Amino acid sequence: MRGGALKGADGVQRPLVAVPGRVAPVAVRLVQVVAVHVAVHVAGGRGGGVAGGAERDLVWLRLVQAEVGVVLVEGARHVVVSSSSSSLSSSSSLSSLARYPDQEDRMKQLTTESGASVQLINYGAAIAQFHVPLGDGSTHNVSLGFEDEEAFKTVTHPYFGASIGRIGNRIRGARITLDGETYELAKNNGANALHGGKRGFDKLMWEGPATETRGGKACAVFRMTSKDGEEGYPGTLDVLAAYTLETKGKQTVLTLEFEAKLADGSPKDATYCGLTNHSFFNVGKRGTLDGTQLTLPTARYIEVDSASIPSGKIGDFPGVRANVPVNFQQGAPSIDHCFVLEEPAADIPLDTREKPMHACVRMYDPETKLHLDINSTEPAVQVFTMDKISVKEGGYGTRAGLAVEPQRYIDAVSHDAWRHMMTLRKGQTYGSRMEYIAYTD
Repeated sequence: MRGGALKGADGVQRPLVAVPGRVAPVAVRLVQVVAVHVAVHVAGGRGGGVAGGAERDLVWLRLVQAEVGVVLVEGARHVVVSSSSSSLSSSSSLSSLARYPDQEDRMKQLTTESGASVQLINYGAAIAQFHVPLGDGSTHNVSLGFEDEEAFKTVTHPYFGASIGRIGNRIRGARITLDGETYELAKNNGANALHGGKRGFDKLMWEGPATETRGGKACAVFRMTSKDGEEGYPGTLDVLAAYTLETKGKQTVLTLEFEAKLADGSPKDATYCGLTNHSFFNVGKRGTLDGTQLTLPTARYIEVDSASIPSGKIGDFPGVRANVPVNFQQGAPSIDHCFVLEEPAADIPLDTREKPMHACVRMYDPETKLHLDINSTEPAVQVFTMDKISVKEGGYGTRAGLAVEPQRYIDAVSHDAWRHMMTLRKGQTYGSRMEYIAYTD
């Protein structure tokens, strides 16, 4: 390797390592760009958490060669670094952003040759932005979120882009019973538990993102361990979330895979698990869902009471017909319900990844000509039209996006006929897959 040095704000020279071969020229250009970026922020004493106080030590960076040939840049915030690599799939490249010295906040950007990209953060293993190509050569961010990863921590928002667990959706009375023992969960939705509790997986720093090869494809992989007793849940749980971005013909395909197992040292031999992603999507440019078409593959949904707690009955949702498009307009339709994609419940396994994908939602905007198809191996999907919720800090008003949450039946742990689909024992594996496919007319 060829080396060099860059002087930090404290006057200390630190090594700068460039990757040899064809990647080295890319590294040289990056050094110039990052050096200018950092110099501006230090001189002005503002911006990005770089300048001022103890964080002045961030004025250095280090380039290393990862196992799959991806260039990693450590020590510079708000700079996204990307390089191609023959070790990656033919349509993908990855980049990584980290903060030194604590290395907690990380952003990884996956890109394709078509110009599509997805930005991922390890706070909640979340999708920060998802840009897809339009017919005019530009790209459009279809996922609601923030440009600055710090905003995901500091701004109150409805789980933008986040990985949800230990159990997504609501649990009646914030109480579960497993193998004869009853556990009281954290109440964060009136008398009920919602999306894992007060500090669910969406509010945790996940390890990574690491670049790994899974199924022959380069993935951005996040991991975390939920300890026994956290938010009231039994058992120590190891969880993985793996993202892959590809171009297939004219389609951009983002895939997310979840996997969970009880840790070897778990004090409990069983737990419940039900993971999902809580991204909100908008394929138009009007800042609202109005004018967008929605198609659901089913009208079957889990009936709920006024607190959105299921009765255990499955019926037909009023005003929805399977595979018939509906136009969003003037606050209608208003949806915050769990639609059933697979029946009977007895046939639903703990690990659904080997099952074929179900269509969850189809979105289409006649102005952008953009389609977004969301599929999953999961037996149900929660759909939420973001009524009565706005996020001023992000510029989002009510009904700015549609939440699509592929998952198990809502509150399955409270129903004998459904409980098995979330019951995870030592030696078993929980798994699911979901994909987001974007394309234009």
